[in-house]
Amino acid sequence: MLAEPKMSNYLLTELVRLLDERAFVFDSDTIAVNESLRQTQEDIVQKIHRRASILDRKRTLATRLNQHQHRLQTLLWLGSGLWFFLGFSATYALMQQSSLNFFFLLISALGINTLMLIVWLIGLAFAPKSNDHLLPFITWRNTDTVGQAIVQLYAQNLTTPLARWQRGAASHRLALSGILGMFCATLLLFIARQYSFNWQSTLLSNEVFTQIIRAIAWLPEKIGFTVPDTQSILDTRNQNNTTNAHQWASFLLGSLLCYGILPRLLAWLFCRYKMRQNTLQIDLNLPYYQNLIQLWQRKIVDSSDDYQADKIQAAPPISLNQTGTHWAVLLDSPHHDPAWCERQLGQEWLNKGVIATRDEINDFIIQLAKQPTQILVGVRAHNVPDRGTIRVLQRIAQTAQNGMIVQLLLPKNLSGSPKEVLNQWYELFNQHQWVWLDAR
Repeated sequence: MLAEPKMSNYLLTELVRLLDERAFVFDSDTIAVNESLRQTQEDIVQKIHRRASILDRKRTLATRLNQHQHRLQTLLWLGSGLWFFLGFSATYALMQQSSLNFFFLLISALGINTLMLIVWLIGLAFAPKSNDHLLPFITWRNTDTVGQAIVQLYAQNLTTPLARWQRGAASHRLALSGILGMFCATLLLFIARQYSFNWQSTLLSNEVFTQIIRAIAWLPEKIGFTVPDTQSILDTRNQNNTTNAHQWASFLLGSLLCYGILPRLLAWLFCRYKMRQNTLQIDLNLPYYQNLIQLWQRKIVDSSDDYQADKIQAAPPISLNQTGTHWAVLLDSPHHDPAWCERQLGQEWLNKGVIATRDEINDFIIQLAKQPTQILVGVRAHNVPDRGTIRVLQRIAQTAQNGMIVQLLLPKNLSGSPKEVLNQWYELFNQHQWVWLDAR
């Protein structure tokens, strides 16, 4: 089972932060992405997560994280299978004799498991507040920049409360697999073979042992398992008794279930519950995120000496998480990359093709007005913006109920520097406060 969506967002966002601090080159330009998100109507955390998704436009980092999560889950499944096999094999070897000492068999099956569970419960109260002592165990070498950042990411997560409950859940899952192996082996052998039971003790009298058995048998009997009565307990001391073997067999299975499987299952469920309560959140107090927040909150103020009212009607802020349809359309001509709109801003866009003629534009505007739609418009950025293109963009921005985003597109074989042309596009977008994506 892979990481949940919230966990995946956290891991990707933190990985982007670690890589950005290492001057990593992303799929999208960081400056352009920061500017494109300035006018979006989202809270800071959503905007930061969105930024990470845009920077990982080709999903290279997300794929690496998913592969790592998949490997961890595979190891956990293999470990669970191994523990089940060990529990099954150990029980099978222990029950090769036809005469079984009940007390010895019960202690062998549940003794170590119960002791480990008690140690874990004690550890809940006396666990260290910091898990920094675990860091040396995962600081292996990795020459890949992304790999190094992933190692650092998981190393820092080991110090969080969530990691404590994750380790607890994994250990309980392994122990539970082992006990299930014991239970299955015991049930199989009881079905296929005839056993006799006995108990022996040098120190315990009949009365003391009977009281111990009755105490242990209370819970299995309550949930429907057959348990030996007092006479059966007395008849089994120092002699093999097959008459009441079915009672002892049922009692042993009930004890494995009540004192082995159920406690471990409850401990595992408790850890899973605590994991949901301790989900990871990005630390907005980190200098890296504080710089982003200050960048997005910074506003440009005109000088009061030569201030003139802006005649351009600015577009309202938009939310990138809008429900409804998401369309993508090209103005004037096709682009050399047919997948130009795939995974932009972390969304799935329905490609509506190209609109060039006046009739095509009018028909598209009519369609756009019929339903809540967020539109991604691809425009050619190798020429300065002309009046016709600006008017079409204004009509689309006014009609799209969930807002418009403009994607600048460059031709495949571009000669010279497009910097001056792009600056004019950027100025246009800032005037109209349109959300835009840098040229690609």
